[in-house]
Amino acid sequence: MRPVSVLIIHSGTTWAAVGQTPIIERTGARHTLNMISAVSPRGEFRFMCHEGKFNTTLFIEFMQRLLHHRSTPIFLIVDGHPVHRAGAVRKFVTDNQDRIRLWRLPSYSPDLNPDELVWAHLKHHKIGKVAITGPDRMKQRVIAFLRSLQKTPALVRAMFQHPSVRYAA
Repeated sequence: MRPVSVLIIHSGTTWAAVGQTPIIERTGARHTLNMISAVSPRGEFRFMCHEGKFNTTLFIEFMQRLLHHRSTPIFLIVDGHPVHRAGAVRKFVTDNQDRIRLWRLPSYSPDLNPDELVWAHLKHHKIGKVAITGPDRMKQRVIAFLRSLQKTPALVRAMFQHPSVRYAA
């Protein structure tokens, strides 16, 4: 789990009448949106969008949200981000060791993180294919996609069939 800055590009192909140059509507501006998420091989998907930098307080708040109304323990795969190793996070996990455990990925191994498949899908197949007119519009589109992903657990489960993350299924 890590914050993701989404750089929106207009990717893909388009068509136009013979002899006419296709025109793609876009502003040319770059917008970012910070997000954090967790996926499960059962198809569950939780996320948070936030302003500003990813910090310890935000990560602990996200873990608290994950634990809310949860009766079974959570095994959370995290990368080497300094927030994931912070003392306050270690204390939170220790205080809730019967409810949550962190499993750290090796350094420089984003291919082992199931969340990365969600972000790649978002960037390359959803948001990257639409014209974004500003940061507020981008946030609306991202949240709409992430909410639709929450309603399609079969797609989330399918991401765990990728060879690099099959270990987590």
